[in-house]
Amino acid sequence: MQKNVSNGYPISTQQGLAFKLADISTKVAAARLLVYQAAILKDRNLKCGNKH
Repeated sequence: MQKNVSNGYPISTQQGLAFKLADISTKVAAARLLVYQAAILKDRNLKCGNKH
């Protein structure tokens, strides 16, 4: 049985890394959008967030 190898590493480990990087990228994009939304609300003197 032959293993699929690319650049000396099994392809399955590279896919695992790719999924982790995609997840991190998604979280960064979501955080960026939340910051932009908060900045727009702040500029318009609207409530942004919950203050206790």
